Amino acid sequence: DTAVWSPVDGTITSIVPNVIDGTRYGDVISIQPPDTSLVVIVGHVRAASGLRVGDRVFAKGGPRTQLGEVADLSPVLDQDLRRFTQDAGNHVHLEVRQNLPLALP
Repeated sequence: DTAVWSPVDGTITSIVPNVIDGTRYGDVISIQPPDTSLVVIVGHVRAASGLRVGDRVFAKGGPRTQLGEVADLSPVLDQDLRRFTQDAGNHVHLEVRQNLPLALP
């Protein structure tokens, strides 16, 4: 299994199951770096069992935090990356978004 480490220092704001066809294939983890309006989203990960919303995670500002392990999506996805890897193309999805406040009517 391949470990997934936090790409940034910050706070876990959500851990959401990645469900495909009714089956859980890992999680999607959101991290809010300090002093920014950005959120870093790490997907295709099986979250570590002790990881919780509100936890501080570190890439360089403290002891590196393991978020979990790469999830195996090969049973449900025919991944294009497989031709470049030694496995089924399993990988981590990394995304950076603006953390916009929720507008309520």
